[in-house]
Amino acid sequence: MLLENEVNPRVVQEILGHSDISTTLGIYSHVVEQVFENVATAMNDVYNDTRAGTYKPKAARRD
Repeated sequence: MLLENEVNPRVVQEILGHSDISTTLGIYSHVVEQVFENVATAMNDVYNDTRAGTYKPKAARRD
């Protein structure tokens, strides 16, 4: 659930007590794929907003 909510995998590793990040990523690789897809979508949205001149940093947004 943490990875699905885009918590840094290193933080998840520490919380779960895994000594190696590959353990965390190996066990939860199916979730990591979705996280990467979400990141790619977010990057695309930022890129498109920047090109259109409508990008606002998250801290400045009032949604």
